[in-house]
Amino acid sequence: DSKGYVLTNVTFENFGEDTGCIGSVAIDMDEQVRDGHFDAYSSFHNLTFPAGSPGSERFSMCNLEQNPIFLHDLIIQDDGSLNPSDNTVPGVIVSNSTAMTAFSDNCVDMVGSCALYCDGDLACYRGLNIATWNTPEYEDLFLEVTDLHGTVFDISGYFDEKLKDEVHTINGTAQLVEVPDVYENTSYQRRRYYSPILPYGEYTMRFKMRGLSYWPQFVEAIWEDSPDCPLHIDDTNINLIIPEPAESDCSNIISNPGGETGSYDFWAHSGGAMEAVDAVGGNLFSGSYAIASVNRTGAWHGIGQFMDTRCLTIGRQYEVIVNIRLQDMASKEYISCNINQLNYNAVDVCPRVVFRARKLKGNNIGDGVDTLYAYPMASAVGPWEQDKWNKLYGRFTVSETFAEADSVFFNIERTRPGVDLIMDDITVQPASYDCYMPLSNRDFEIGDTRFWGSIGSANIVMHTPGYGSDYALRTTNRGEFWASMSQELDKDCLVEGDRFTVSAMILLLDANDHVYDCTIGLLWGEGNNGKDFVCPIMSLRIVSGTSTNDIDIGSMPGPYQKGNWNSIHGQFDVTASLIEADYVSVYFRKVKEDVDIVVDNISVTKVADTESSLIVNNGDFSVGDVRYYNIQGGGLIGVKSPGYDDDYSMIVHDRTREDYGVNHVIDNNSLVAEAIYKISCQIKLVLNDLTTPFYCDPKAISGAMRCPTFSLRSKNTGTDAFTRLVASAPPLFQEDQWNKLSGIFQFLAAEIQAESLSLIISNAPANIAMVIDNIQIDIQDLSSTAPSAAPSLSAAPSLSAAPSLS
Repeated sequence: DSKGYVLTNVTFENFGEDTGCIGSVAIDMDEQVRDGHFDAYSSFHNLTFPAGSPGSERFSMCNLEQNPIFLHDLIIQDDGSLNPSDNTVPGVIVSNSTAMTAFSDNCVDMVGSCALYCDGDLACYRGLNIATWNTPEYEDLFLEVTDLHGTVFDISGYFDEKLKDEVHTINGTAQLVEVPDVYENTSYQRRRYYSPILPYGEYTMRFKMRGLSYWPQFVEAIWEDSPDCPLHIDDTNINLIIPEPAESDCSNIISNPGGETGSYDFWAHSGGAMEAVDAVGGNLFSGSYAIASVNRTGAWHGIGQFMDTRCLTIGRQYEVIVNIRLQDMASKEYISCNINQLNYNAVDVCPRVVFRARKLKGNNIGDGVDTLYAYPMASAVGPWEQDKWNKLYGRFTVSETFAEADSVFFNIERTRPGVDLIMDDITVQPASYDCYMPLSNRDFEIGDTRFWGSIGSANIVMHTPGYGSDYALRTTNRGEFWASMSQELDKDCLVEGDRFTVSAMILLLDANDHVYDCTIGLLWGEGNNGKDFVCPIMSLRIVSGTSTNDIDIGSMPGPYQKGNWNSIHGQFDVTASLIEADYVSVYFRKVKEDVDIVVDNISVTKVADTESSLIVNNGDFSVGDVRYYNIQGGGLIGVKSPGYDDDYSMIVHDRTREDYGVNHVIDNNSLVAEAIYKISCQIKLVLNDLTTPFYCDPKAISGAMRCPTFSLRSKNTGTDAFTRLVASAPPLFQEDQWNKLSGIFQFLAAEIQAESLSLIISNAPANIAMVIDNIQIDIQDLSSTAPSAAPSLSAAPSLSAAPSLS
């Protein structure tokens, strides 16, 4: 707790100059401090002093006042025993500083004590501790506190810097010197604190740096214990302002991603040490520096940083990329690791990314903390080559757990002790995933194994060539008939009742890399054959707790092409058991264990609803939810009744920025190059009360009257997203009526070939809700109405019975 010490029913005698003990004081504050902040909150009750003794001999904090690192924020509750004005009126003893009097106007000098005494109903102080990460730049970060009268005071932060003794040679003599303990001071568990101690009132708080609003990645706030006086501040009296993030704040949540500041600013370690290195065997991934986790003595040792909690909103999707090399600490030689190794303590295990989400159970001392570890958030992808830069890769959708956490620590760890992790250009950047295809890295043309793992005793490696391409994925060392490459399906894309078609190209190889031909029609385990020459099956593995269920979803239809690639086709329906499972994986089985499986062009594609167009799914929201739609940037989405011509529409509200809206991932595999498309939707605008109509001006291109727009955004790994407008509001926008946004366009080749393509509806003014229905994208047949590319020709002049009139 924070109640400190309590002095009750104490009589002080035989002190002061009258006793001949010069400078003696009944209660004297020690000059020693730990980190500058006074946190020994205390209280005095029913103290008795000799009649006529001066206040300077009863209490003094003059020694403490002289300490240069003291923050001048002493506070002691008193029942009036030390009140210089009236010892029957309770109050508080505080430092004689603006830090304690900025918001109190009822304080008097305790003469000779270097303190003030504040009394009255409002002189009831309480402390709030706000913790965040510590980085050198935060020496310039302060907490601005403003009361209802407009009075402002800036609270400085403090950090308990740990010191240690080192032997230094000074003038030829070995001497112990006290120096900062870098290991202790850069651990991810350390915090920088801001502790406003305030009398009763109403306050607004915001972090600022160099005069501008700032957000220090995260905050964890804990109240000091309630004082005995009745009127004290609590949650209802405090408004901590969290500034809206700029687009650049969330374009990469990792700060100083490659050590380009020349230091490891913003990074913390979970064991070992950190360095910003300016040469990596003469080879940097980019820039002038890389960031390194060195002196690792445990597999769990690594580095990480706290992510900006403003960017972690429910449903937002991110891509994680870590460019990395492994270096033996002793020999300085670069080494490899085994991407198939899952044993945490194995000598050849690869690094991974782990998230540590921390949620305070309450904001009072003793309320406790919930800590959740999520892994792997990014894994090593093959091939891993010791003489090149390699990658950890992952994607994630922000869950409720991450969105509600007080802090989320991004940590790169694992790999045997004695190996340094050299990393560069680390990114956690926005991405969009396609629910038409809840499977990633399907054709392997990116050249690595990202998203894929294995089931059973099998390793996975890249295989060259692929099916009409450069790459495919291969198993090696299969130990069981069900050992295979596998990938978890994105369960966020699975909606009960939906149907998916599946397909893959497959090649079987024996131990000598010769094609192993199977026979279509043979059944696994039946007849005299048993398992020889049986063709593979595509299956789903459904895991719920300790229960595992396998279902077959695809097979080879024939005709079989001997010595060549063959196709697998099938389908499955999303059932309640798939929705309720812990995870669902796709894999291949029922192949003799000494045969390697090579796969390419794997597809798990949602069959479009019959009520929707092929390009936009659930465009009329008639199912009663907003499946297949995601938040764009920020805000909330849901259904609203009625719709344009049925029961439901979609509403996008709590948009605090113009560019916040909604997106829908487009399956660009179904797009036709050079075709003419028409895009349209019905839309109306309301205020954030979700009722009051709002009018927009179709002529406005920005600002408080702008109308919403349709945009297409295409994105490829490692490049910036490309966004263009394709439709806008009609010339006449009717308030409190449905309006049709529409446009005619062609998909660009770059959009058709992009790794991800999204449709975005946004750009209505901030804090205006958009009600949307009947979203459609259709191919247009303009053969009968489009003008020809050349004039019409005729062998005879046109004849008319009458002259043309004008």
